[in-house]
Amino acid sequence: MELIDTHCHLTGKTRDYLEQVIENAENANVKRMVCIGASGGVESAGLAVELSENYSNIWATIGIHPHDAGDWTSVKEIEQFADHPRVVAIG
Repeated sequence: MELIDTHCHLTGKTRDYLEQVIENAENANVKRMVCIGASGGVESAGLAVELSENYSNIWATIGIHPHDAGDWTSVKEIEQFADHPRVVAIG
C-alpha cells in the first residue's frame, strides 16, 4: 500500500535534513507528502511551494496559521500562490 503524509512541516529544514526525511518517508512507503505552508506568516507558503517545485513527491498548502492571524493584513499575501499547480489546499 502506498501512503500519503497529508500534513508535514518541511519548510524549516536544512537541505541535508530534508533529504533524510524524504528518504525515510520513501523507505516507509510514503509516496507523497503535503507540505504545510501556513506557519510563521506568509513566508512558509512560498517555501512550501518552492519545495513542491523541486521535489516531485511533495505538494503544498498555503495559508495563515491561527497563531499568525492577528498579524495578517491581506489575502493578496497568499493569493499570489493560489493558482500554482502544486498547491492542493488553502487555509
